[in-house]
Amino acid sequence: MSSGFLDLIDEYKCDGVVFHQAMTCRTIHTGQLNQINTFRKFSDKPVLLLEGDIVDARNYDERATHVKIDAFIDVVDNHKRSLQGKRVGAPRRCESAKRQCA
Repeated sequence: MSSGFLDLIDEYKCDGVVFHQAMTCRTIHTGQLNQINTFRKFSDKPVLLLEGDIVDARNYDERATHVKIDAFIDVVDNHKRSLQGKRVGAPRRCESAKRQCA
């Protein structure tokens, strides 16, 4: 995972990350689960994976998408609250995103 991606998340003060999985675009969605798993190794920010399609609308479920988004917002809110309770001297992520700094 590019540390540039992680740096942008920090720079823009993102509270979470949303991935869109286009089911019929295999070249893009094939590696997304790996990207998410790698991201989770370097960040504790919440992640949402939305499934959909740009070719076949039958692969999109509007109701399920809204439920996922609502749940994700709750997760992000809880994550932010938990961060407010952490110690001031807690470890921080290094610029390289490869290890924790003391």
